This record gives sequence, structure tokens and C-alpha cells, in this order.
Amino acid sequence: MFGNKYASASTLEQLKGSRPRKRLLPQSPDFTNFQTYDPNLKRLANFGLEMMKFLPRFEQKMYSTNVAALPAGDSGVTFAHGRTSSTVSSQWWEAFNEEGFSSAEEARTAFRTSGIGLSEDVIRDIHDENGDTRYTNADTIIWAERHPELMSSGDPDGFARFRRQPTWIAGQHHRTGETGMIDGQGQGTAFRNLDFETEAAEWNHIRQKDSTNLDSLANFVGEQAYFINDPSGRVGNFLGAIGSNWQQVKDLLENNPNLRGKSFYQIVINRSYQSLSSRDATLLVAAMYESRERAWAMMTEIFGAVNQTRDDRSMMTNIDRFINSSNPAANHHALSLFTMFLPIIHSAINRMTTFYERQKGDGSELSILDRERFWEFSLWAGRESYNGVERPARRGFLYDYRQRYTRDGSISNLPAYNAVSRLIEGWFGATELRNNRPTWEGYSSNEEMQREGARIVYNFSSIRESDWANFAPENRISFINIHGSRETALAVFLPQRANHPNYFPSYGWDRKWGPDILAKIGSGVYDVRWVSPRDAGWADIMDQLWRQGSIASNINSAIEGVPHPNYVTAQFSQLSYNDMIAGERYNQNWAIYAQGMLLRWGQNLDFVQLMQRSSSRRVASVEYKSDMADHNQRKEEIEAEKAQEERAVVRGNNQNRSAQRQNPARQTASRQRDYRMGSNEYKQSLQKYSQRLLNFSKNSKALLAKNKKDTA
Repeated sequence: MFGNKYASASTLEQLKGSRPRKRLLPQSPDFTNFQTYDPNLKRLANFGLEMMKFLPRFEQKMYSTNVAALPAGDSGVTFAHGRTSSTVSSQWWEAFNEEGFSSAEEARTAFRTSGIGLSEDVIRDIHDENGDTRYTNADTIIWAERHPELMSSGDPDGFARFRRQPTWIAGQHHRTGETGMIDGQGQGTAFRNLDFETEAAEWNHIRQKDSTNLDSLANFVGEQAYFINDPSGRVGNFLGAIGSNWQQVKDLLENNPNLRGKSFYQIVINRSYQSLSSRDATLLVAAMYESRERAWAMMTEIFGAVNQTRDDRSMMTNIDRFINSSNPAANHHALSLFTMFLPIIHSAINRMTTFYERQKGDGSELSILDRERFWEFSLWAGRESYNGVERPARRGFLYDYRQRYTRDGSISNLPAYNAVSRLIEGWFGATELRNNRPTWEGYSSNEEMQREGARIVYNFSSIRESDWANFAPENRISFINIHGSRETALAVFLPQRANHPNYFPSYGWDRKWGPDILAKIGSGVYDVRWVSPRDAGWADIMDQLWRQGSIASNINSAIEGVPHPNYVTAQFSQLSYNDMIAGERYNQNWAIYAQGMLLRWGQNLDFVQLMQRSSSRRVASVEYKSDMADHNQRKEEIEAEKAQEERAVVRGNNQNRSAQRQNPARQTASRQRDYRMGSNEYKQSLQKYSQRLLNFSKNSKALLAKNKKDTA
């Protein structure tokens, strides 16, 4: 049906000149590294990874790899918890237990003085379970399982379940996730050239592919002071004002023996800052501020400002802008990196804010050592002074350093004094609403709620009948639910200004608040639309605001396995791929929209390009094999034709010789015909014959002469 594409070649030389060549294809996509020529995406990747400096090492490792993935030669560590067991890598287990007390008794003392209210019987039950003479996270797993009252679930699991009290030793704080510990685990495995285990002195987290060398372009954009030496920024030209520079900050973190090789988390948990001078301690906080602001800037630039997180349209518009400006067709795998920061940000916000918490425990610490050490650091830096508490003996090193720019009660160096003041405000003031930074601060009081006079319908069917006694009859209403059935529900107060972006102090990129979840059904009355338990964005508000009877403690726990369903990770839970990239939730919920867009333009294009490359390789392989088959076929044909011609010539010659041998008479007659009288052949034959006669005559005469001479 199809002709041979090399049929026009008639000789082997022509065929050789048109030998098939494999089609050149672009290099296969690299889905194991962060590869891009876009300096802005490298800047944002570096900015986002600054979060890791505030996290314990075991958590850093959880993002960079799956803890159950065992390196070659590592048999791992297997431990029982609850009704199951887990096997983790030895390196992760070591990091998980690297912070602790020297003895169980030291741990008991810490719990007694912590103020968290554990009973003495529970405290005395703390033991060194594994016999290593240290009291670490591993020991608390078994301890918590012996005391179900410490757990938030009726099924005690000291490792995977969420604990009510701060009964871990180190590194654990308020989290979400099916394990109650980490979201985003293992997502960094697709970016092997990114460093998730960062140190305080590290400002570029991107290496060259398959190399330990840093990416030079990323190094250029990473090694700059963006926020502590920016005249237009919150702290202005801080370093210049105090006679310092960015290199001095880097030198402090790289060369000081107490700080070298440590993350910000390790510096605080180990009290490594205590030996620093007030100036060096101030530069340390400046470095922490720079790092924190980089992380917040990344989240703002990609997802939108944190004080807009209750405005879905605004956030969606910002996400569209970021995607479209990032050349998604060329940088899709690089864009897929940023899908991991929405799960990570919840842990990052809770951890980073503990560095400057307003009151002890504000950061929802679940670890007794962290609870003590981070509050100690906050006091050491000057938290009480910022709160307005006058204690000159415990003023804090930031305020001590600012004092050096005063003399005799007056300011001697106003630019430097103001620069330190701006740093103090930028550091501690992040909890203030006016600064539009992520914060965990508390909710408004019941009295303020009731003064506002608005109501919200709470149609949660699992509320126990015994709880109804706590509510007045007028707070019960009957209505048709979304399934068409009549239902009785509670109506509780909610302020009319609850939808105002800055009303509830607790907000961040890790949570998705109304008002799109609310449907107004009457004057001042709103219906909580439980489209899905995973969409229950206002459940946590109800939990925090309304402490009437036992209802408050049941609102969140009624949604099995989903702590605080207003968190974005809870809303992602159990969503299908199609739910994430299309449909009602995708169009109305900015968090799902953000993940959906990054899936579309990131991982989805990764998959599409992989399939395209695979298809192209298959097509190219088929084409090459087909060309080679045509080429070899034509070569065989030409060689066969040539061989046939040669055989014909040989056959003809053989036939002539055979005929001559079989009939001499015909051969003679043929020769006689060739030598006809007068022909050239005849003349040449006569000449040759005459020459032979002459030669014979000359030879004969010479021979006769010789004979005569010999016989004489």
C-alpha cells in the first residue's frame, strides 16, 4: 500500500547518502529537581523555604522525604503506637528525639512547674521507657497511651492522635492532619536540589542539578537583604542606620560558634543566643525578621495578602495574576513546588509566631520544652517591655541595645534609635491587627457578640439532646435543610461585622473563613451550609465563641478525624482531582482554587508533557524503525540487482568459452573471418609474423658465428 521511501536510490552510494537518522527530541522533563531560568520563581522558592529555619529538624526531614522511606542499608526503627505500629528511618527517629531532658525526674519537674494542670498521678507516671537515660518524644508516646484523658480521641494513640495538653517534649505544636502531626509530608521529594534542612546562615536553598554547588542565579537573588535594609520597608534602612551591613549579619550566623550550623529553632531551644552581646542578639532578631518576612512575602505574592483571605474573589484574582505572569507552559514543574506551601503554612505560622508570642502558650505549644524555651526567648528579647510592663532588670536585649543610643535620658542618635524601634515593632507587633500579618490571637468575647445582636443558625444534627437545655427556646428554629427535610436547629449570636476582614484577630493563609459558606435566610439570620463536613468553615468560630454547656467541646469532634475544618488542609481532605480543578468548590473557595490552578498548571502539565514526550519518543522510534526497514530493503534490492548483473556477465563469458571448447572448427572459421585479406587484423598479424622471422634470422646468424669460432 505504501511505497518504499528510498525507491529512487539506484546505487549503494546514493543510498548511503540518505541513511535514516533518529529524530532529535527535546530532553525529557526533569520531575526530580526545581529547574527554571526564571529568577523570580527562584526568589520565591528561596523565600518560601525560609519557613524551614523556624521548624525542628525532624519536621524539616518530613517535608524533604517520606519518613517511612528507608535509605540503603537502613533497617529503620519500628515502634508500636495505639493499635498499630510504624517504621521510620533511623535518621528521622534520631531527629525526632534529639531534644529532651537528661532524666525523667527533670521532665517531671518541668511538667509540675509548667502551669498546664496535669495531675500528680499523671506526672509521676513519666518514665524513661527505652532506657537511654534521656527523656524524649519517644517516651511520651507510651506515657500518653496509658492516659486516654490526655488524648483528644477515645482511641488513644500517643503518636498519631492529637493531644489535649502539651505532653510532648519538643518540636510539637498545634497542627492538623490525619496523624495530628504533619501536613505536606514527602512533597519535597520532587525537588531534590532544594534544601529543606536549612540553617540560619543559609539564604540560598537551591543547588545545581546533580551537584552540591549552589545555583548561581538563585544565589544572586538569595544573598540580599530585602527587608532589613529597604528604605521603603517596615523597618527601613535598619542596618545602615545602626552602622552595620548584611555581610555582618551573615558573618554572625556563619562564624559565631554558638550559632554556626543551627536553625533558628535550634538556636532558641538550645539557648544559644544567651551569650551574645546585645548588638549581636539584635542582629540575630534582624535575621529572623528578614527570614520571616521573606516567607510572608512569598505567600502574599503567590496567594494574596493575608488580610484578604476572607475575600475569595480578590485571592482568586491574585492567583490568576501569579500563574499568568510565570509563563506556566515553560515553568510548570517549578510552579508545582508551591502547592506544598499551603499544607506547610499552618505549621509554619504556629511555629514562627511562638518566637514573639504575647503570652506564654499563645502559640499553642504541645511540647513542654518548647513551651518554656520560646517564652524565655520572647521575654529575653523584650516581650514584657513591648507589652508595657516596666521591669528595667528584665527589659530585654532589643531594648538594652536601643538604650545605647540614648544619653542622660535623651536620644543621642535618633536615626539609630528609630531603626531599632522599628525592628522592635516589626518583630513583636506582628500580632497586632494593624500590621496585617498572620496571627493566632484570641476571639472576641460573648458580651461583644451579643451587643452586636445578629444571629447565626447552627444546624448541626449531632448535638446531644442534653445540650438543648443550655439554650433559650427563642434560640431554636425550624427550617428546611439542603436535603429538603425539615430540621430543628440552634440559633446563636454572631456579630454583624463578622465578615469584616480585620474583625477576628486569628487569620492566616492556613485557614479559609466565610462569608461564602453563609447563606442569609432572614434579617440578621444566617444559615451555616453544611455542603460537606469538610467545608464546615465556621465550626471553629463556634467552638471558640460559644462556651454554653458541653456543646463547644463537641462541635469539632463531631466531624470525625477532622480538627478545625476551617483549615485549608481539612477542606482539601477527601476531595477528588476533579473537585480540586473544577466545580462549585473550585469556583467559590480561594484555597481550593489556588491548589486547583497550581495542579492544572503544575503537576497536570508535568503529566501532560511526560505523556507528550513519551508519545513523541514512541512515534520517533516507530518512524526510525520504519525508515531502517525501507532502507535495508532497498539496499538488499540494489545488491540483488547488482549480483544478478554480475552473474549474467559471468554466465555469458562461461557460455562463450564453453562453446569454443566444444567446436574447434567454428573457432577456426571465426578466426579466419577475423583475419580477412586487407583487414587491420590481417596486417597486424603479418607484421608480427615478419618480426618473428627477422628475430629468428638474427638469432640463427649469431649462433652460426659462435659455432665457427668455437671449432676454429
